[in-house]
Amino acid sequence: MMNDVDPMSINQGPSPQEILEGIKLEEAQRNKGRLKIFLGMAAGVGKTYTMLEEAQALRKEQINVVVGYIEAHERKEIEVLLKNLPHIPKKTLFYKDKEFTEMDVDAIISLNPSIVLVDELAHSNFPGSKNEKRWQDVQEILDHGINVHTTLNVQHIDSLNDIIFGITEIAVRETVPDIMIEKAHSIQLVDLTPDELLQRMQEGKVYAEGQSNIAALYFFQKNKLAALREIVLRYVADKVDDDLMHIVTTKEGKVEWQTREKFLVAISENPHSEKLIKATRRLATQANAPWVAVYVNTGKTLCKEDDEQLEKIHTLTRDFGAEIVTIHDPDIAEGIKRVAYQRDITQIILGRTSRDLMFSLFQGPTLVDKLTAECKNIDVHVIRKEKYAASDRKKWSSFLWQSKFSDYLSISFFVCLIAILSWGALSFLGYRVVEFMFFIGISVLSFFFKRGPSILAAIFFGLICGFLFIPTAAESSVSVTDEVVLLVMYVLTAMSFGIFVERTWGQKELFRKSDEKGSQLTEILRCLQSNLALPDILTSLEERLPKVVHGKYKFIIKNKNGFLDMDHTTMLVGEKECITASWAFANGLDAGWSTETLPLSENLYIPLKGPHEIMGILIYSPPDKRMLTKEERNLIYNLCQQLSNYLLSLAPI
Repeated sequence: MMNDVDPMSINQGPSPQEILEGIKLEEAQRNKGRLKIFLGMAAGVGKTYTMLEEAQALRKEQINVVVGYIEAHERKEIEVLLKNLPHIPKKTLFYKDKEFTEMDVDAIISLNPSIVLVDELAHSNFPGSKNEKRWQDVQEILDHGINVHTTLNVQHIDSLNDIIFGITEIAVRETVPDIMIEKAHSIQLVDLTPDELLQRMQEGKVYAEGQSNIAALYFFQKNKLAALREIVLRYVADKVDDDLMHIVTTKEGKVEWQTREKFLVAISENPHSEKLIKATRRLATQANAPWVAVYVNTGKTLCKEDDEQLEKIHTLTRDFGAEIVTIHDPDIAEGIKRVAYQRDITQIILGRTSRDLMFSLFQGPTLVDKLTAECKNIDVHVIRKEKYAASDRKKWSSFLWQSKFSDYLSISFFVCLIAILSWGALSFLGYRVVEFMFFIGISVLSFFFKRGPSILAAIFFGLICGFLFIPTAAESSVSVTDEVVLLVMYVLTAMSFGIFVERTWGQKELFRKSDEKGSQLTEILRCLQSNLALPDILTSLEERLPKVVHGKYKFIIKNKNGFLDMDHTTMLVGEKECITASWAFANGLDAGWSTETLPLSENLYIPLKGPHEIMGILIYSPPDKRMLTKEERNLIYNLCQQLSNYLLSLAPI
């Protein structure tokens, strides 16, 4: 009995609440709700009105339709359509001593209507709400088998957000992930011409009088509305084409994965990479083509801020369903070219690199120049950058200060020691010989320290020689000017030598890592290119993976009915693990150990994401609970994406 559970045993197994949620998830997975989106180019085109009109018609057919959240905003035509529809009371919240209302998700789930109407899908909930975003509320409602009708403007679609900003010059911070929109079973375009919309706004049917004047000044301009209308028409047309292709291939009983195009986007820790990822996803989706994101590790040590930014970009890329390839190469162009030819890439997406005009003549060809010259059979697209990123402004500081403070102290000690020995040698050797010996000693230090300490040593060398040796030269017949020029040349040579030595050692280490990781991944991916049956391929992958990343692995592919068969693996021990696996599969997100979702689970559950569906999950059991490194995690994610692509090339499972 649930009431007889010993409180001390809850930590050892799933709680009653977790078991209940697991049962609900299983039921929702079998019969999830359907999402319908009423999409428009801007506020005022009639999305809410159209949604309510359809709701009234469904109500006449005795379908249980309720209003989850709709604000009339004193629009009389909306108020009329809302009269005969049952409303679920809103939830009252208090934030900063003020009272607000939000949609009551729990009340909707408890009532369990056939269809619930939810306005403004991109809305951000007030603090204290169950979920941060309204689209997350909608996802939860859908998971409980309730159909949802909702409204959305095109500027709130995440992958189109940067394009809309370029047109309107207005930043829209409330966005909905494309993955959420792709779950929609139906997208209905609510369309008006720009002239009709402007007329409605002048009549006060869109905003109140004061708001209308501000909107007309910044957003509601005919040329901008025309561009927005074209974008939303194209978006809906692409969605219809994609759905039609999916239906046709399903009826024929096969999936065509022989795409003519294959996209590659080059990413880095620069925030501009987010725009590149969104642009590439749009292009790949329109072409129904696979795409990969390539990060070239040049050996540069990233600061904490840049490392966090890179992780954020990796997460966004994985959420969009792309494969991340990390390659070690001191030459970014060479690394991208190598991956492009290995993966048969047809389109490369790059960001425009910033250059200093003063030194542009000495910097050599840009990344774009190199790739267009060396990849003549691959199209290269350049995405503009609105402004210089913070990482561009920090590159000189990151160039110098990558070493520990103790390294600077150590090299200062050795420079002083060499200086003392050189000063002692002046009594029986000429100052030029001693100066050269000092220079050799500074150069030798470059073999043991990175460029920051090496440059500091070269500067100390110049200062010490300037005080010790040039006065000695002044006492002789040698020109002091000649000695100063010679000393400057020594210092510059010592600096260059330190940079060259570090770069040489760095390149050697990068090539070693690249060969090691490349051979490991190649051995694993050979399984996917073999003629083995799918069960044998999965078994081979499960046996090979522990040699690369220690642990235990199990792939579970969904069956013909679209469900996971979790009865044939010993890694799912207990209800808690089954619940976590079901959650990861149903939501398309990582769950379990080392995540924020059900972290007390013993295993990590990673969904195998296809462009429009989840193909299965990977179960990973860590041997010693050691956190995975970034490279290890990326390698596992890459393999999952490769396997997902392979599964899509087969007949439907």
